[in-house]
Amino acid sequence: MIEALKSWSQAIIIAIIIGTIIEMILPNNNNKKYVTTVIGVFIVFTIISPIVSSITGKTIDISPYIDISQYNSSQTYNANVIAESDKNVEKLYLSNIKQNIQISIEEQNYKVNSLDVSVNTKEEGYGEIVNINADVSEKESSKNSTIEPVNKVKIGVGEKKNDEEEQVSQEKIEELKTYISENYGVDIKKIHINEGE
Repeated sequence: MIEALKSWSQAIIIAIIIGTIIEMILPNNNNKKYVTTVIGVFIVFTIISPIVSSITGKTIDISPYIDISQYNSSQTYNANVIAESDKNVEKLYLSNIKQNIQISIEEQNYKVNSLDVSVNTKEEGYGEIVNINADVSEKESSKNSTIEPVNKVKIGVGEKKNDEEEQVSQEKIEELKTYISENYGVDIKKIHINEGE
């Protein structure tokens, strides 16, 4: 009899400790009150089950009332939703970084023809900019603010196109690299502008 009381009290103490730990881990949201109710029912069940089994002579089996496989599938679903959310956050972060860098370059009176930004996806240094590849040209408006008459346009095969943008000098590219490096904390060796076409 003493052994039964000892195991019963241990079960109650373990149930209370588990319930307390779960309540501490839970975030404060709308579902907390429901989880607290379930924890309370679990503790009451732990207290009552030895009494009911000693009176009836049967043990209480709740498995017919609870579908554990449904619980496991919802956990899998939640894990998939979290993984998909993480991917979407990464895409949004990369998109915002690209847009921010493009705006910064355009504020320096350059036109961005193409921009590719790579970020670190490993645990250490996660989200840091690893590499920037950009193709830029000078804006026409920054060179000349007066309105000029329209030049005659010639269309032909194999002729050089009428350049709206002029090539950027190496000195200006180095200044732009320094500007990006200082503003975004990227090593200047990892910034490539007009290098590979």
